[in-house]
Amino acid sequence: MELIISVDKSLFVLINKSLSSKFLDHVFILLSNPLIFIPVIAFFLIKSYKKNRKNIIILPLMILLTVSASDLTCTYLWKPVISKPRPAYTISNKPRLPEGSGGWFGFPSNHAANSTACFTIMALLLSTRIIYLLPFPLIISYSRIYLGKHYPLDVISGILWGLIIAFLFKELLDLIYKYIDIGNKEFKEDKNV
Repeated sequence: MELIISVDKSLFVLINKSLSSKFLDHVFILLSNPLIFIPVIAFFLIKSYKKNRKNIIILPLMILLTVSASDLTCTYLWKPVISKPRPAYTISNKPRLPEGSGGWFGFPSNHAANSTACFTIMALLLSTRIIYLLPFPLIISYSRIYLGKHYPLDVISGILWGLIIAFLFKELLDLIYKYIDIGNKEFKEDKNV
């Protein structure tokens, strides 16, 4: 376990200090704001809407539910239970914090979990190749390490939690469709949005 913690801290220092610059500080502060990806979400929503108008309701609703579940469980379940402090409070050689230190607990990363949940549920519902959407949560996740908010394992756990939440909500939606006999064919028609 000590080896894992040591590697986690070493990767953090590499990304946060060794690979840093003033220019990248500004870039990653901007990219760390999830609102910047609203145009991407809107693009996929519009493309989906052109194929099936029901998607204009289902997709945003599922994004809202999935991201809310991800955010609330990270904030009110995992962080208090695991109680792992952020790097700003644990590394003796203080990390670079171009955006401030954030709250006390950092495990798992809400940004990583929420962005992964959002873009994964989009990919699942729209049958979009995940490769088109994968860069967005990865950029947001990387930014959290770069900005000194999270250790790499905080981010990896957030990504995994976001995936779990997205797949659970997709299964829940499929069950709802099955039981109220709406069918899920409208999303299946949206191949390769």
